[in-house]
Amino acid sequence: MKEKIKNSLKFLLFISIAISPFLTVTNILGINAFLDSFEKPDCYLCIKNDNYLYGAGIDEQYLILQKSSHPDFNIESNDEIIYFGKNGDVQCKKVNEVDFVNTKTYLINFKDLKNEIISDNQIIGKVIKIIDDNIWNSISIKFWDVSIHNLNLKSLI
Repeated sequence: MKEKIKNSLKFLLFISIAISPFLTVTNILGINAFLDSFEKPDCYLCIKNDNYLYGAGIDEQYLILQKSSHPDFNIESNDEIIYFGKNGDVQCKKVNEVDFVNTKTYLINFKDLKNEIISDNQIIGKVIKIIDDNIWNSISIKFWDVSIHNLNLKSLI
């Protein structure tokens, strides 16, 4: 009987360790974005900003992006977007306003510099979450990133 209880406890410990990264990511992203990432894995991207994104104002953190190829992609004022600048460099800035006059364009103003107009074809995606870079978040994000491309959630349900 003691052996059976010991094995059961080992199994419960294993399961709790195995699902804890997914619980962390679900808590960080929210259940809707977490489930949507399994349905549309090519529409989500996780990048680590090692302070190379101009205008990001963040150091060594993970950025979770919803790509512009997502069917429900929509940008509103105060959204952080990642886009290709005029020089071809990748930038991250906040959208001040959206203009629908001719085509959808976005007005960017970073630290009171001159306004920059961005069009749809320059946008890579919008930042849906910024996550601190610590060891547990790194492990959880890597588990999530690998699993959305390798697991089929519909077959598990």
